[in-house]
Amino acid sequence: MVLEGKLADAESLNNNLQAEIDRAKADSAANERSLQQQLKEQQQELEQLRSRGGEGGGEVDSEQYQELLQQHEDLKTELKEQEEVSFRHRDSDLMLNRCRLRRKSDEKPWSSSIR
Repeated sequence: MVLEGKLADAESLNNNLQAEIDRAKADSAANERSLQQQLKEQQQELEQLRSRGGEGGGEVDSEQYQELLQQHEDLKTELKEQEEVSFRHRDSDLMLNRCRLRRKSDEKPWSSSIR
């Protein structure tokens, strides 16, 4: 009975951990999509500024251009950091799956010894 209780506790903890990982992955994916959209918008704004400046339709405001360049670089950095977090989540998920496989392989001897 004690072993069964411990196994139930471990399964509950694993389920809670999996739910937390799933939420973190969903948040990470949403954040990554948002950052990619922001980066795309910044790139489009930069291109518009460049084309307006090159057409002689008026001078490109150097300060505004530098600000957009900085925002662009900041978004690229943030996206890179988010991708690194995503990779760490994938590694955690792999480790969790390995633990589950080990647990399943260990369950067979336990269940036969309990009965």
